[in-house]
Amino acid sequence: MKKERTEYNLTKLKDLTGDDREAIKHFTRLFIDHTIGMDLPLLKGSVHEGNWQEASQIAHRMKASIDLFGIDKASKAIRFIEHNGKAEQRTEDLQKEIEALDEYLNNLRAPLTSLLQE
Repeated sequence: MKKERTEYNLTKLKDLTGDDREAIKHFTRLFIDHTIGMDLPLLKGSVHEGNWQEASQIAHRMKASIDLFGIDKASKAIRFIEHNGKAEQRTEDLQKEIEALDEYLNNLRAPLTSLLQE
């Protein structure tokens, strides 16, 4: 596989899979389809509706995948969202973190998809 881009780091994923190319592709497909494709829209919807408990649970679920792919910028954002969701606080900072997370993850869709082509 090519050298990883700076937006993400596959070290943890390679350690988990024993650097198995097909397993890495499988986890990458799951991340694109579920974390970005399903969980992110659910998280945004939960925050928009003020369903803080659900938002915190979704953020908690997403955190493991984000950490597995070593996405440091998104890691900070998802922890902020999870914490503030638990506190049931809708702040301007929370909205900024949701927007940043959305941007980080959607910008990774193409580079991660390219991993599937290798």
